[in-house]
Amino acid sequence: MYREQDFEDLPAGSRISYDQFLFYLKQGREIEFDYQGATYFISHYAEGRALWVGELQLSDYFSVSDLSFLASAKIDDIPLSELLLQNKITINSVF
Repeated sequence: MYREQDFEDLPAGSRISYDQFLFYLKQGREIEFDYQGATYFISHYAEGRALWVGELQLSDYFSVSDLSFLASAKIDDIPLSELLLQNKITINSVF
């Protein structure tokens, strides 16, 4: 598992581990990332969290405690969890 001090630096412009991504989600952070030339965003609104590309919502809203969405939220029919585990996304910003 991970320790909080392992992820003190925000990883803008780099790839991160699955554990580090989960760490930021559990903190309630919003994450903007790139995959194959497109920019995606995981929001944190009153309705819950969701995966977006531009103004198009790609996933249902989910709660911070329900991280199973990583397996159900898909980009190009690939689960977000798989993209993270294969280290295929690049972080732009962590808010």
